[in-house]
Amino acid sequence: MKFIHIRPYLTSILITISFLVSWAFFIFLKSNIPLNYLESNSQGYMLTVTTLLFSFLVGHYFNSRYERYIMIRDYHTSRHSRCISLIDIAHTFTDNTKLIKKLYEKLNDIAVIDELCNWGEGYIEEPYYRNLYCLLDEIEIIRDKDLTNYRIFYDKINEINDFTRKLNSIGRDKFSYLRWLLLASLASVIILLTLSVPTSNFINMALLMLFPPIIFLVIYTINSYQNMTFHKESTSMEINEKLFDEIGKKRFYKKNRLRFVRLQIRKNKDLYITEDELTGRDREIYLDYLDKDFYIDRSNKKQCN
Repeated sequence: MKFIHIRPYLTSILITISFLVSWAFFIFLKSNIPLNYLESNSQGYMLTVTTLLFSFLVGHYFNSRYERYIMIRDYHTSRHSRCISLIDIAHTFTDNTKLIKKLYEKLNDIAVIDELCNWGEGYIEEPYYRNLYCLLDEIEIIRDKDLTNYRIFYDKINEINDFTRKLNSIGRDKFSYLRWLLLASLASVIILLTLSVPTSNFINMALLMLFPPIIFLVIYTINSYQNMTFHKESTSMEINEKLFDEIGKKRFYKKNRLRFVRLQIRKNKDLYITEDELTGRDREIYLDYLDKDFYIDRSNKKQCN
C-alpha cells in the first residue's frame, strides 16, 4: 500500500538519487584521478568561453521547448473545451435525438484515441477529429434558431480541427541530432575542464563537482520538455475524464498511466476500464491504433461511420 503512494513520485525520486550518485562519483573521480593537464590561464579562459556558449544554448533550447509545451497544453485544452461545448449546442437543435447519439459516439472515439496517443502521434488522432464534420449531415434545419446553431456548430468543429492540425505539427517539432551533438560537446568540455581545476580543500571540490550533475539535469530537463515525457498525463488526463463523464461512459485509462490517476479513483475499479477491457467500437479503435500503417493509408479520408 505504501508503494502505491510512492509511485507517482518514483521518477522524481530516481532523478534525485541519480543526481546524488553522480555527484559522489565525480567527487571520487576528482579525488583519485587528478587531471591537471592545462595551464591555469588557458584553462580559465577555455572554461569561461565554453560555459558562456553552453549557457546561451541551454537558455535558447529551454525557452524553445518550454514555449512549445505551453502551446501544446493551451491548444489541447482549447480543443477539448470546444468538444464539450458541442454537446450544449447539439441540445439546442429542434430535432436533436440522432445528432446527440452520433455526437456522443464521436466524442467517445476522440477521448479513447487521445488517451492512447502520445504527443508525436497527432496524425493518428486527426481522422477522429475530422469525423466531427460528419455530424453536419445529421442536422435538420427546422426553425431559424437551427440555422444559427448550425453555423456555431460548424465553426466549433473548424476550430477543433484547426487546433488538431497545429498540435500535430508542433508535436513532431523535435531538435535535430546536430543540436544535441553541439550541446553534448560543450557539456563534455565543461566537465573535463571542471575536473582539471585545482582545489585546495574538500568543500571547494564538493561544490565544484556539483557542476557535472547539474549539467546532466539541465540536459535531461530539456529532453523531457522536448518529448513531453512528464506532461501528457497532467495535461490530458482530466480533460478526457470530463469527456467520458459528459457522455455517460466509464473512464478509460491506459495501464501505464494509472499511476497518474487520483488514488480515490484508482481504488474504485467500477469507475474505469483499461485497454484489456475495451469492447466493440472502442476495441476496434485500440487495434487500429496498434496498426500505425492503417492511419498512413487513410490520412486525408473522411470516415463517416
